[in-house]
Amino acid sequence: MASKSTKGKKKTAKPIESEKDTVKQSKKSAKKVIEKKEEETPVINEIAPETTPVEAAPETVDAVTETTPVETAPETMPVETAPEAAPAVVIESEPLPQPRRSVVFIGSECYPFVKTGGLGDVMYALPRALTKQNCDVKVILPRYKCIPQKWQDKMIYRGAFMMDLCADGHSYYVGIMEYVNDGVVYDFIDNEEFFSSGNPYTNLIDDIPKFCFFAKAALAALNFMNWVPDVIHCHDYISGRSSPIRLSETRKS
Repeated sequence: MASKSTKGKKKTAKPIESEKDTVKQSKKSAKKVIEKKEEETPVINEIAPETTPVEAAPETVDAVTETTPVETAPETMPVETAPEAAPAVVIESEPLPQPRRSVVFIGSECYPFVKTGGLGDVMYALPRALTKQNCDVKVILPRYKCIPQKWQDKMIYRGAFMMDLCADGHSYYVGIMEYVNDGVVYDFIDNEEFFSSGNPYTNLIDDIPKFCFFAKAALAALNFMNWVPDVIHCHDYISGRSSPIRLSETRKS
């Protein structure tokens, strides 16, 4: 009985397996058909074209047309004619004083050589003004050691002589150094014994013999150079002694 039952069970299982097999075969066949169709149909891998970025349209701006002003031609100004040139007025210079006068200035200082006060300015300005009035002008000064070297170098030696100062018979050296500037002739009396100090004025005891020598040497230098002035202009006590010396010599002659 047992064997019969088992046989009967086996017979019933076969149709189930056959159905499964048929399903599997049908799937396999369908898969083969699909694969065969895929092989027959060529697959074209198309590359998608790059998407060009779309530029945003610019915002529409309302165009404002500016009206350019039309430049009008400038008005033609009337051309002013140059006034007729007036005839040149010839100013005739006044004739210089005649006859020509000669003036000598005798003093202890004169700008720019040596100056301690207002006398130096007068001895500088007045002779220059007279040269413009057709005057022949000389200025006689002591040749101090304190005169700057740049002026000393421009002086020219004109000559020398010996002169008596007192009745003691002692003679003194008188040298003449000359410098010309702007029509004025500057003559410097040279004597190291009297003019070797660094200051034009020292003290009364030393200044009296020094300027007595200078006053007489200035007049003697005029005679030595054979130059006779029309006017002798003496400044201050320093050259004041020149006047009586000149007057006494004039009376004697």
